[in-house]
Amino acid sequence: MKSWAIGLIGLVLMFSSCSEVPEKEPLVISVDPWVGSAPFYYAHARGWLEEINIQLILAPSIGENLRIYESGASDMFTATQHEYFVERKKYLDLIPIIHYDRSFGGDMVMSNKTNDELKNSSDVIHLYIEPDTVNEEMANYWIADHNISKKRLRIHSRVQDEIVKMKSDPKIQMVLVTYNPHNFVLEKQGFHEIESTKNDNYLVIDAVYVSASFYGKNKETLNKLSQTVKRAMRVYDTDPKEFYEKVKPYFGNPTYQEFVAMKRNVQWFQTPPPPKLTQRMNAIGFPTKDLIL
Repeated sequence: MKSWAIGLIGLVLMFSSCSEVPEKEPLVISVDPWVGSAPFYYAHARGWLEEINIQLILAPSIGENLRIYESGASDMFTATQHEYFVERKKYLDLIPIIHYDRSFGGDMVMSNKTNDELKNSSDVIHLYIEPDTVNEEMANYWIADHNISKKRLRIHSRVQDEIVKMKSDPKIQMVLVTYNPHNFVLEKQGFHEIESTKNDNYLVIDAVYVSASFYGKNKETLNKLSQTVKRAMRVYDTDPKEFYEKVKPYFGNPTYQEFVAMKRNVQWFQTPPPPKLTQRMNAIGFPTKDLIL
């Protein structure tokens, strides 16, 4: 009897070892270099994303982030409402699921002239933007806000890696659309801020986007992602220096003072956004019904 029992136990162990459930493939999120996305970098650095089976790809620019998603290398991506509306034309079931920040000075228009000089001149304005990104939105805000004739504009398409290398030429009127942390470099190269998202007319929000079908299959993990991002935000609230030490390599190692200055230019959301902001999002056709709150 004893030998029969031992044999049965061995048989059960053999079958159980052969029928182990294979590990689930990690979900992949691609994120561009933007101070508002710092909670994702912090969670990655601490290993928190790995704990919930999520891998992070750090894209060098907004445009490259979209290409990573379009290639199928990532399952979800971070972006502003502008990129969402562009991508939704290709992916009809694309939805925002985690709205984590609003730019509040972090996106900006810079120039080697003042707004008055640009408005009062009849000279050509050389406008540099990263195409098919929120740079276009910012440029349009600035053009409308300051009554700039589009006939005067000569638009140059550049990725941010190229824009950040530009130097002021005093002989021509130059306007660049950029965002933190690139402005620190551009300030040293002869440019200054002439507008930013601190102006209420300039609405820029950031979210995580996925297909509706992907969301339906991965709700549990995506809910964990939302909670993990909020957990990282709380670390900044209680210990900003420790937070900075973990994320500074993702931004090219800015000083602590520079990082804190960048952080002032975004509003993170650990709770549902204020009703006024929700109304503005609805007004531009940005869906809020699937947001994880």
